[in-house]
Amino acid sequence: MNKIYLVGMPSSGKSTIANQLATSLGWQHIDLDTQLEQKFKQNIPQIFENIGEEQFRIAEQLELHATSQLTNAVISTGGGTAIFFDNMNWINQNGLSIFINTSIPEICARIANNSSERPHFKGLEPVQIEEKVNKMFENRRSFYSLSKIVWNKGKFQKELQLAANQLISLYCEMRF
Repeated sequence: MNKIYLVGMPSSGKSTIANQLATSLGWQHIDLDTQLEQKFKQNIPQIFENIGEEQFRIAEQLELHATSQLTNAVISTGGGTAIFFDNMNWINQNGLSIFINTSIPEICARIANNSSERPHFKGLEPVQIEEKVNKMFENRRSFYSLSKIVWNKGKFQKELQLAANQLISLYCEMRF
């Protein structure tokens, strides 16, 4: 297995952790959202607005499947990637999946600080964000839980190197 896929809720820290993990492993980091932004020459909220969620999810799946050609890569997925089509099964067949399970209060705080960058949360008040995050998590939990590793990221875990080391250890255990 030479690919690691990070899945989880929006603002759970997937991209940040994936970047650190890739650096620690000496691998490349691929961010599916960044790939889509480059392809469409728009940010994620603009893509959602211009083509709609259904077409966005189709484009996202194509980018996901394109990662099958990669070696030695850590791929951070979008928050919804795992729940559409057969994406979670595909991820498990093509690499090591890790669910970054960040606390709901931490996710809500992060989203509230940049809700304009999150299509599903644009214009919402903090209490509405919390309601939506809770509902979203309930709908997505079963998909995320299909991951080979569930990493319960603590609220006070600030040392990304420590997190990367923990994930590398888990990865090595899974390989052998």
